[in-house]
Parts: sequence; structure tokens; C-alpha cells
Amino acid sequence: MIQLGILLTNRYRLLSVAAILDVFESVNRFYVNDGKAPAFDISLFSADVIDQQKAIEFNSYQIQQTDTAAKQDLIFIPAFVSADIGLAIRENQKYIPRLQQQFKAGAELACVCTGAFLLGATGLLNGRPATTHVDACKQFASAFPTVKLQEDKVVTGDGGLYTSGGSTSSFHLMLHLLQKYCGKDIAVRTAKLFLLIWIGSIKHISVLSRHYSSIMMNWLPWHKEVLKAHITALVP
Repeated sequence: MIQLGILLTNRYRLLSVAAILDVFESVNRFYVNDGKAPAFDISLFSADVIDQQKAIEFNSYQIQQTDTAAKQDLIFIPAFVSADIGLAIRENQKYIPRLQQQFKAGAELACVCTGAFLLGATGLLNGRPATTHVDACKQFASAFPTVKLQEDKVVTGDGGLYTSGGSTSSFHLMLHLLQKYCGKDIAVRTAKLFLLIWIGSIKHISVLSRHYSSIMMNWLPWHKEVLKAHITALVP
């Protein structure tokens, strides 16, 4: 079983964590429904004392301490809710040595949106490509000048380190990782479940710029009307 860890950092964006859980829990259900064992053993980790709010938000999981975490295969860093990224990084310094240790032990690290700032703070992205939310690119470039920021990219991946832009970019990152860990069929099946356009491997995703967003803005209203027409025809 693939060990998947999700960090519950200070100032994490709840929607970001929920999206990661939704995708990988859905994949586990695919496997169970097919008569197989779940593909991922999902764990939530915190470097701090678990507060009541986190316990309520994730009551189906036992949140574990990062300093006692077993070796993971894949670790996700969610986006930050705070606009003050510098403060968010200062409040999450405890995660940096843990991420470095896990990566050295063979774990892959994936970050969503502004979670790239915490990965950048580890130094592991130095000399490597990365992306983040379009509105945070200038701040990221200033904070990490040795990282090869590719602000026009939706997803980047290099040597087991992955970053994505904001919004639906994170889903393209997760689909790529699903293709790697579970195969193309599961990735395509997940894309269909979440009504995502299947792009393919990270090579194809890498050439996808943020112009995709403007294309989708024109396409979605049309698709909505077509879908509405189909539903109307099916439901009297």
C-alpha cells in the first residue's frame, strides 16, 4: 500500500486539504469496489499539538505528529489560507527538517498552490523548476531566487518534487501522480469522476499554460447548457 501523508500546516487552506482527500479517497473506493485493497494508506500529520478545530474537521482520521511519522511514499503540502506568506512560513518552520528527512529517505513531495513556499523554504527546490499561484509568483521569485520559477506552467515535476498553480491546477498534479502510482486507467477514471479534461503525462501538462484557464472560461458556459439539456431530457 502506498503511504500518503498530508501536512496540516498552520494556516492551511481547508478546501485544499479537502480536495486532496476527496481525490485519493475516491481512488481507494475504486479499488475496494473492484475487489482490491485500497491503493493508499492516507495519514494526516501536524507538527503541533492537535487543536480541537483540526480534530473536528478531520474526525475520520487520527492526526499524527510529524516527529513520530513513519517513512512516507508521497507527502502533500496544501495551500495556505493566509495572504501573509512570510508569516505562514515562519509559523511552519518545524516542518522543514521533517520534509528534508522524508525526501532524503525516498519520499516524493508535492505541493498545492502557495504550499510551494514551504517546499521552497526547505532548499530542496534550489536549481529546480517550480510554479505557484499566479498572484504569488512575484513574491515567490523574490523569496527563492535560485528556484527556476515557471509562472506560466500549471504543474512542474523534477526529481520527486512537484508543484502546481492555484485552483484546478492541483487536480492536474494529482492526476499525474495517480498515473504514476496507479496507472493511466485509474487516472482517467478519476478525471471522469471529477469532470476534468484528461491531459496526460506531465510532459503534456508542462506545455499547458495558464491560457487554459481563459479557454475553460469560454467553454464551461457552453458545456453547462449542453449538460442542462441532457438532464432536462432525462428527467421529466
